[in-house]
Amino acid sequence: MTKPPAPLHELSITRPIDAAPESVYRVETERLCEWWPPYTTPVVELDLRPGGRGRTVTQGPEPSDGLE
Repeated sequence: MTKPPAPLHELSITRPIDAAPESVYRVETERLCEWWPPYTTPVVELDLRPGGRGRTVTQGPEPSDGLE
């Protein structure tokens, strides 16, 4: 039996947080664009369902500082 191909990109973050799940969810979704000052986050696309995908675009103070 052949093994399915690995995903191109995968991110997994594990950290115990002493907070209500609803608060953690709100910070991860509604306030994501505040995580990287002085960078701005003009694009935030999140599919938070199991197996969903996400995309963020950040822009630094200089136009050449962008990350995607």
